[in-house]
Amino acid sequence: MKNKMSKICGLIFILIISGTSLSAQTYNDALRLAEPGIINSAAGLGMGNATMGEDIGYSNFLNNPAALGLTNSTEFAISFNFDSVASDNSFFANKTNVNQNSNGIRELGFVYKVPTSQGSMVFGFGYSQIKNFNNITQFSGYNASNTSMIQDLTSVNSQLTYDLRLSHGVYDSGGNYLYDETLINGGLQQEGTIQEKGEINTWQFSGAVEVAKNLYVGATINLLGGTYSNDREYSEIDTKNLYGNNLQIDPDDPLTVDFQEFDVNDNISWDIDGLNLKAGFVYDMSETLRLSGAIQTPTSYDIKETYFVQGSSYFKDNYGYDVTPQTSKSEYSVLTPFVYSFGVNTFYKFLTLSAEAELLDYSQTEFTDGFTEPERIQKNKDIASALGFAPRLRFGTAFDIPGAGITLKAGYIYAYSPFVNAPKENNKQYFTGGVDLFTDNEFVVDIAGAYGYWKDYIDIYGDGVARVNRDVTDLKIVASLKYKF
Repeated sequence: MKNKMSKICGLIFILIISGTSLSAQTYNDALRLAEPGIINSAAGLGMGNATMGEDIGYSNFLNNPAALGLTNSTEFAISFNFDSVASDNSFFANKTNVNQNSNGIRELGFVYKVPTSQGSMVFGFGYSQIKNFNNITQFSGYNASNTSMIQDLTSVNSQLTYDLRLSHGVYDSGGNYLYDETLINGGLQQEGTIQEKGEINTWQFSGAVEVAKNLYVGATINLLGGTYSNDREYSEIDTKNLYGNNLQIDPDDPLTVDFQEFDVNDNISWDIDGLNLKAGFVYDMSETLRLSGAIQTPTSYDIKETYFVQGSSYFKDNYGYDVTPQTSKSEYSVLTPFVYSFGVNTFYKFLTLSAEAELLDYSQTEFTDGFTEPERIQKNKDIASALGFAPRLRFGTAFDIPGAGITLKAGYIYAYSPFVNAPKENNKQYFTGGVDLFTDNEFVVDIAGAYGYWKDYIDIYGDGVARVNRDVTDLKIVASLKYKF
């Protein structure tokens, strides 16, 4: 707001808010790392990523390294992706629609097929994006109830609301401090934007070999790295003038009459490092049936977190207070669960059908370092009670048009929500499709797309008292180019 008088507060505050602080690590932060991304190479995405037993070259580093043994040539591959996430948000019966896009190089890799007199031996290395954090939420609505973030912060004696003259101390008859209270009692316009960005990438080193006739085994080392940011801008505004000239919010400050607005901006950013191993097999039982399986070790993530927060308050004639922007840093580690995958492929002339299941128990996710032992124990208890077993099912089909050098693909992904007792509409569904174009004996162009949808929610503060209900859609488009030597 204009013509604001600022007062710099020397107190360093910590924003500790149950359910609202981005800096207080919760099971949501652990889940953000544990939940797999939608593997979206064009060759795999077209078939709903049901390619554990398919010869799609470099892209199968992520799904099943043993399938590399099926490749019949050395190849170089590069992929580009476009992602657009949109959400229809409902907040106190008011609807808001917003979307956010991201794009970049999806993968860059090399596969070398070792010349052998019999059997198969293949090695490869490269770069892949395994997860995209692209997400956005925007909300605006009038909360007629007697709740607000100001009250929520004050209930835990937040230094932020105190420094902004939105709360004040209560003392006993002997002058001893008891607690903070605020004269704000709800009835405010609440609005804001939560914007998430970032990605996790991996440098992969992989190999596969045919250890017996029609039996292939392979392994991959994944060196992970990436970034994540979550930026929130939030405001509470007295649009109905409930707190007018007759109400002084801070009893010790006569300039805090006619409360108008409270603003807070906080940002969490991560530097991410991690490591895991993946091993798998492919077995041709017959000319028409192929079985596959893979296991991924728990991923050990090390997080370096930077947290930033600043706030402002406004009163009569745009008089107000700023809190000096504060930054804090922390480091901690997260260990994700084992991931088990199984698949089956059937073949009939020009048609391929695939079905796969990916199994993981999110309750096994753990914070392993970075807190006191009691804090770590409590956080892991929260994970175990909030998260549970949540499989992912993948189905795909491919049809080779005879003599045309074209393969048409379609697929479907169904990912159960990792939250215990989550309603069915929280499960994620993706419909996929794609086409492979074999331009000659050397070049292959793959183009694929996916459309996903689900419902979820975000509590701005408290538990259900300021909830944004979201209808989310996710559009992915991937294009890949392979050169076969």
